[in-house]
Amino acid sequence: MLKRLIQWGILLLPMLVACGKTEPTQFLVSTPGITSALTQTLSVNVTCDYIWKATLTDHSWGTVSVEQTETGGTVTLTLGFNTGADERRNTLILTSGSQEIRREIIQRGTTALFGREEVLLQGTIEQVISFNSPVSWQVRIAEGADWMVPLTQVSGTGAVSVTIAAQDEFIDVGERTGAIEFTFAGNTVVSLPVRQGQTDTILLSGSQVVLDTFDEEVFEIATSYNVDYTVSVNRDWLQHVETKALKQGREVFHADANETPEDRTATITVSGGGISSKVQVVQMGRDPILTVTEPGAYGVGGEDYAYSEGAFPQLSRMYGPDGSFLTRLINPESGVMVQLSGFTLPSAKGDAVMVLLEIRRNGLLTFHREWDARVIYENGDRMWVKANSGDARFVVKL
Repeated sequence: MLKRLIQWGILLLPMLVACGKTEPTQFLVSTPGITSALTQTLSVNVTCDYIWKATLTDHSWGTVSVEQTETGGTVTLTLGFNTGADERRNTLILTSGSQEIRREIIQRGTTALFGREEVLLQGTIEQVISFNSPVSWQVRIAEGADWMVPLTQVSGTGAVSVTIAAQDEFIDVGERTGAIEFTFAGNTVVSLPVRQGQTDTILLSGSQVVLDTFDEEVFEIATSYNVDYTVSVNRDWLQHVETKALKQGREVFHADANETPEDRTATITVSGGGISSKVQVVQMGRDPILTVTEPGAYGVGGEDYAYSEGAFPQLSRMYGPDGSFLTRLINPESGVMVQLSGFTLPSAKGDAVMVLLEIRRNGLLTFHREWDARVIYENGDRMWVKANSGDARFVVKL
């Protein structure tokens, strides 16, 4: 630690003495994404030409490590696993001189990890829990081993599935309960309740449906039941589509387009025989960048590098053998050239792309940055692209 402090003193002192300043002229901080319950480290990039420091408001589940350079550096957050069902929030505070920047840290809970708060079994129908673990894990029946099917002992990392089922029907009044227990990285324990209802029950295919687009959409939920039931929806933007397939256990719904930037939720309730089950529907809002049609790069480094064919009368495009293309726009009067590359045709919503933006002024490279991104919409001769982290957005003319 002492060695590092000495090194930073040697690095920063000449800059401070030479400049004689006490404030940064540039202070930019990237926006971290929402992390999973099992995220262990998270990096935040800093652009700053003066000394800076970082801290968290809540150190009970996160610590901060700083690596500074002459032009900024990186904040590495070491996070503890979130063993709670709900997400938790923290605030990263960065200061340089009298300037302060705050970034919210959001870590999902186990409900998002497993896609449910509990496992509801009906009869001997299997239920599958799928999740992705970056660390080694194991699972066991912590409660209810006398009536649940033994679980396969699994360890390792990556995308996995756990199948849960009861050995027999439950014909008594009420329900019986149990729990399965996950151990992550050898010592972090997460318990997931398991319930098996009595014979009369309604089981839906999941507790939540996420519509990842603002467009109109038709979707189905599967039902397993042994009683007659009715369907109700608590929001007028979501309509139940009546079908003759009631006894096949498929219910169709139509979601109106969400033209607002805010996410919205609705609840589907399936009731019958004195019992009911619910599904929450979450529809994403319309990203504000979709209101922009002028080609350009927006929100890059805290600025808008918008360009248009009028401002850049010379336009050229080059295509690569892999289907990718590069767009180069030049304004001879100002000596500015904007170059965007990394896009592939044909592209569809959800496709992953690598975006590279370069800006040259009178032949000198003044800006160079690349982003991992995805296509969020395509309409006519325009394609909208959103960086996976940070605020960068792109409108591309096809």
